Amino acid sequence: MDSGINVFGYSVKLKKSGAHLRKCVLTVCLWVLLGAALGIGALMLESAAAVVFAVFIVAAVILLTLPGFSVEYDYEIEDGTFTVSRIAGSSRRRVLASVDLRSVTYLAPYNADTVRKCKDEEPAVRIDVLCEEENGAVMLFSDRRGRLTMLCFDANESFFKAARFYCPSAMRR
Repeated sequence: MDSGINVFGYSVKLKKSGAHLRKCVLTVCLWVLLGAALGIGALMLESAAAVVFAVFIVAAVILLTLPGFSVEYDYEIEDGTFTVSRIAGSSRRRVLASVDLRSVTYLAPYNADTVRKCKDEEPAVRIDVLCEEENGAVMLFSDRRGRLTMLCFDANESFFKAARFYCPSAMRR
């Protein structure tokens, strides 16, 4: 007997390439510059307290920015609601999109044709959390404000099987 509540979820880790890799390299370069500037300043003051303060500041900056290096996207279907979340540093979770799959107008695997079809609909909002194009999907839906939204995300065959139950008319292959 079906209870009406179905749960399906998976996560995809963002690979360090492109813009994310540039952000990581730039952050490390800024760490080095900050450490050098504070170190030189502390040595010029010739004070043990200034050196300790400089080390403390550099350590604090590193610890605050380090979680941004590890990014995962979490996808979950729970009782017909599809939720996309961004997890930074294994602890900070931010919901990027939450949509009722019954209201999805278009859902298809990611390729040039499906992206072009979605862009022809002129979506007001585009959310792109795609890590691997070969395992991607494209979805069109109206958000809570009534704006047409295009969502590009990672999907596997199990996702399509789970989503087919809630939005069979929107599925394209």
